Amino acid sequence: MNIGWIPIYALITAWITIITCIILYDHKEGSADWLPYISDIGAIPPSSCVFGQGFFMASVLFAITILVRFQQIKIDLNLDGPYLARFNQLSLISGLLSSIGMFIIACFQESHYYGLHLSGLLIFMVLGFLYMCLQCVISHNLWLHGIIGCSLNIFRMLLTVILFVCFFVWLGAGYTLEQKVPSENYHSLDSSDKRLKVSSSVAEMILFLAFTLFFASFAIELHNIKVSVKTSVNVQGVFFNVHKSQGD
Repeated sequence: MNIGWIPIYALITAWITIITCIILYDHKEGSADWLPYISDIGAIPPSSCVFGQGFFMASVLFAITILVRFQQIKIDLNLDGPYLARFNQLSLISGLLSSIGMFIIACFQESHYYGLHLSGLLIFMVLGFLYMCLQCVISHNLWLHGIIGCSLNIFRMLLTVILFVCFFVWLGAGYTLEQKVPSENYHSLDSSDKRLKVSSSVAEMILFLAFTLFFASFAIELHNIKVSVKTSVNVQGVFFNVHKSQGD
């Protein structure tokens, strides 16, 4: 089984979930909710049901991709340099923790578990941002070794710049707004607070889009990774063998 499609499935699952939840979301006329936060669109039924299941599936697909990506980098670079080995290990840890953050977002909706949901969101965003920065450095080394093309390297660098800008806009505008106005009063904001809300919401959407696009780009390298399943009559169980196909 070719697992290069897994990051594509993760991208599709995440965005089908977000688009469906936005359609189901109760937009308040005349408010700043024309583009709500991702957490808001999954806060109440029926969108909360779609939100929880969709983000749970996406978090599992992200975690699988991160594990396979870790092994693929070890094979491709052989990790002769100690700093690359550390970068790869750190990216594995930050990536898996980010997936756990996404799992928390999915399972603990904002309307019922605000503190836990916010913790999961920060884990997902902060460690996901760190993961992408580390992967950008690793991708540059893959390009230097002739493993990936220049266009893919530039594409990931551009996405990292977008991630960097949007991350701090989202964090700064969101924190400032939260200090000024409680989240339950977002429907009655003045003009300056509305600008903060819109800036933070737009930055969050672009941040998530850049994150998922960066992730989906792993499919280009993972298309040579295949998983075969062998069963044995003598030994009870199923054995998984992951290998890189030659000649693809």
